Amino acid sequence: MLYYTACHPSSCRLSIQRPLTPIVMPSTISRKWAINWLGGSLEGCEGKVKKLVTQDRTDYWREGRRYTHNPRQLGDQSIITPHTRPTAKVLQLHRTLQKAESSILIQMRTRCIGLKKVLYKCRVPHIDSPMCDCGEGEVTAEHIAMLCLLESSRRYLLFDDYGRQQSWKTLIGNPTQAKRLTKWLIESGRLRQFSLAKKLWYRNEWQDG
Repeated sequence: MLYYTACHPSSCRLSIQRPLTPIVMPSTISRKWAINWLGGSLEGCEGKVKKLVTQDRTDYWREGRRYTHNPRQLGDQSIITPHTRPTAKVLQLHRTLQKAESSILIQMRTRCIGLKKVLYKCRVPHIDSPMCDCGEGEVTAEHIAMLCLLESSRRYLLFDDYGRQQSWKTLIGNPTQAKRLTKWLIESGRLRQFSLAKKLWYRNEWQDG
C-alpha cells in the first residue's frame, strides 16, 4: 500500500507499507488445495474421486516420461527409465536375466539395495558409515558402477560393444546393458547375499568372454 507520510511539505516523501499477512489455518489450506485439485466444490464429490485420482496418476506418469524418458535409441532398444509406468514394456529388461540378476536390477532401479548407504539409513548393526572405502562418496549401486576408484580396473566391462562408457540411465534402462551391469555387480562381491550366484554362474565367464 502506498501513502504519503504526515510531514512538512518540504520533506514529504513516498513510503511503502506492507499489508499484514492474514493467518491461514492448515485446514483452510487443505480445503483450498482440495477444491483446486477437484476443480470445483467438495460437495457430493465422493462418486468422482476414484476417477479423478486415476486420471491424476495417469497424467503424473505421462508428465514424468515427458521430461525423463530418453527417446534416443541404443541399437534397437530404447532406454526404459525408472519412471516408466509398470507395464509389459518394463519386463523387457528382465527377459534374459537370471533370478538373482532380476532381483538386483529391481533393487537398483528403486534405490533399495543392500549397500552401505541404505543399510546405514536403516541402522543395521556394524554399519558405522554410508561412505565408501575409496573416500569419494556414499556406497550406492550408481557410485560403484560410475565413480568408485576401487572398481576402476573393472569398469571397462560395462562399456558397450563399441567400447563406449554408458550413462547410469542406460545401464539400468537398456536390456543389454542391464544384463552387463547386474552380472558385473554380482562379480564385484559387494552384495554378499549373491555370492552363491557368483560361484554358480560366473566362475569363468568373464575370462571366456
